[in-house]
Amino acid sequence: MALELPRFHIDTVLGQAYIGAMIRLSPMPLDDIAQWQARTWVDYRNELLAVGFTSESADANIERHQKALFSDGVPNADQHVLEVWCDEYRVGILWLAKGYSLGDPDHWYVYDIVIFPEFRGRGWGRDAMLAGEEYAASRGGTQLSLNVWGHNTVARSLYESLGFVPVAIEMRKTIGQQRGDRS
Repeated sequence: MALELPRFHIDTVLGQAYIGAMIRLSPMPLDDIAQWQARTWVDYRNELLAVGFTSESADANIERHQKALFSDGVPNADQHVLEVWCDEYRVGILWLAKGYSLGDPDHWYVYDIVIFPEFRGRGWGRDAMLAGEEYAASRGGTQLSLNVWGHNTVARSLYESLGFVPVAIEMRKTIGQQRGDRS
């Protein structure tokens, strides 16, 4: 009879989650947060613009998030910006938040997951999400939510395969612009 080892090992003292010998999550050093934030907010702004936000509304959205989630550029205590490591390679970033739902401190949220382009297609996004689940669960989490951009079918398929189900779907249509001659 083969010995079955747990898929994850959670080191709550060091704040790291391990998947076998391959994937581990560790808090991003504070010295790296500013550079990460700059890239993250640019990417988020580009996504907002792509789905129809004006520059002004995208900027206001980002400013609102920055004020709510960070203090002087440092993540609030409920924000967990984690580096995703495979052996000695940093392959991505996973940003989780505790207490996402008002009145439910055990409801966690995935603000962002990025596997760097050169490391995609190897299953590390899936493993990072599973490690994120275990990370949140080891800290009392009972639910995990996320949003996915409508055009990102690869991510949506991944999340559905991991057991995430749609709760609400926001749909948008641009109106009032020239649509060409309909006669």
